[in-house]
Amino acid sequence: MKVIIHDKNVKLSGADREYCEQKFLKLEKYVNAEPTIAEAHFESQRGLIMLHLTVTHPHEKIPDHFDEQGHGSREVVDLVKERAEEHLRRNQERGKSSRFRHFWRRIFKR
Repeated sequence: MKVIIHDKNVKLSGADREYCEQKFLKLEKYVNAEPTIAEAHFESQRGLIMLHLTVTHPHEKIPDHFDEQGHGSREVVDLVKERAEEHLRRNQERGKSSRFRHFWRRIFKR
């Protein structure tokens, strides 16, 4: 998984960038396909830091989007990581069960 970090109206320190990259690389265990790209866009509006995360899968047409806002960059990263992890885990489980169901439908259809 490749993590790309953009910042607009916000200056992220090297430690914050490293923290963000570490957290989003943990999402790799829920994504089976390579090369998956995670783009994180930080911006500041009215004293709040907003984070827009886009996870692009190579074989899917529609990427996954996650948005959160908060007072600190690490707080926002943790919130987005939790939401993305839950969503990707759910999709991974759903994919396994649906493949299994389609397999049995083909066998018993005959």
